[in-house]
Formats: sequence, structure tokens, C-alpha cells
Amino acid sequence: MRTEPIYPPTRQPHYPHLSALDSQLWDNYLALGDHGYLSVQYDVPVGEPIDASLLTLPKALYMEARLSAHRIDIVATAHDHIDIIECKPHAGTTALGQLIIYSQLYQSSYNPTLPLRLLLITNQIDHDIHTIYAAQNIKVVEVPFNDPRNI
Repeated sequence: MRTEPIYPPTRQPHYPHLSALDSQLWDNYLALGDHGYLSVQYDVPVGEPIDASLLTLPKALYMEARLSAHRIDIVATAHDHIDIIECKPHAGTTALGQLIIYSQLYQSSYNPTLPLRLLLITNQIDHDIHTIYAAQNIKVVEVPFNDPRNI
């Protein structure tokens, strides 16, 4: 499994894999204060990519393997746990499924020694599924957000 670059848990000019809207959510979350993270990684691949044995060009092999793997938005490491983080504007059931699946794939791909926690960062979550996130032990943090699609 490829190891992603490790970054400090601070705002960056660009975050690999995060859209502009996801980046705004992450920036706003970081602005809330110290979260105890020692480091963060972005665009972390998990699971097994498809079999690309029929491809012969090194770049094509790399791209096929890279694009076919599931990717976690952010993996943040603290002293006593690892957060699997999904940033989603207007979150619903998709983020719930991603977090559950990504945590299992991360566990099998990296076999971490620290316990995993699941975190959704959003500007709003459907009120009727908030309790389902809680039942799955997924922390939801709603942060301020300026959605240009609503202007």
C-alpha cells in the first residue's frame, strides 16, 4: 500500500483530493481550535485496487491502481487515536456509508495500533439521520460554510 505524504495539522493552500467545498469545511474545522492531531494525510487509498495486470505502461498501471482504490478524505493521527474523516457539504447517507466502509478498509489495509474514530465534517446534516450517525459512533461536527451554489 502506498504511503501518502504526512502534513502538519494546519491550513494548507491546497489539499490533495478535496474539492473546493470540502476544503472550506476542513479549513473551518481547523479554525475551531487545537484538535490534538500530530499529523494528517490526505487522499489515503484503502482496499484493493482492481487487477491492472493487462496494462503494460508504468504510468497507466499507476493511474489505474490509484484511481480504482477507495480514498479517504483525511486521516488524522493524535496521541491516542486515529480519525477517519469525511468532509461533505449537506451530508446525508452517502457520507455515513463511506465512513463505515473506509474504517473497515483502513483497518485491513494498514492494521493500525491506535483505535479508529469516525468523524464527519459538514455544514448541515439531514435531521432524521443524525441519530443514525450517533448509533454508529460517528461524530458529526457542523461548521460554518459559505456555499456559492446558494448565492
